[in-house]
Amino acid sequence: MATKKAAKKRTAKKAVTKAKARKAVKKAKVKRAVKKAIKKAKVKKAVRRVKAKRAVKKTVTKAKKAVKKAKVKKAVKKAVAKAKVKKAVAKAKVKVAKAVQAVKAAVAPKPAAKPMAAPAVAPAAPSTAAAPGAKTALNPAAAWPFPTGSRP
Repeated sequence: MATKKAAKKRTAKKAVTKAKARKAVKKAKVKRAVKKAIKKAKVKKAVRRVKAKRAVKKTVTKAKKAVKKAKVKKAVKKAVAKAKVKKAVAKAKVKVAKAVQAVKAAVAPKPAAKPMAAPAVAPAAPSTAAAPGAKTALNPAAAWPFPTGSRP
């Protein structure tokens, strides 16, 4: 009888240990599944963050490009306006100069007709005698015109 009881106990023990083992295996599987799920969630979150960062960068670069375009357009408009103003100023200057010339021509006194006067006396012919300080070929005291300084 003792052996029957012992055999029953052994089978009961085996069943309990089998159940415990199954439970432990099940627990391990659940733990692994949970870890996997957490890992997947973390990966998904990281991927989302990366995607969000990329999207933000993209929009920022687009915005920067738009701002740059707007600045360039503004600068071009300004330059065109300046060129037009310069052209208009140049034209106005030309017109003003012409008007000033016309006014000066209109205001300038016209030379009066000269009355016929007696014929002018012809100036005396220059004398061939050299003046005392004049530097001529007839004056030997005149400076020598060559830079060597020595006379022949």
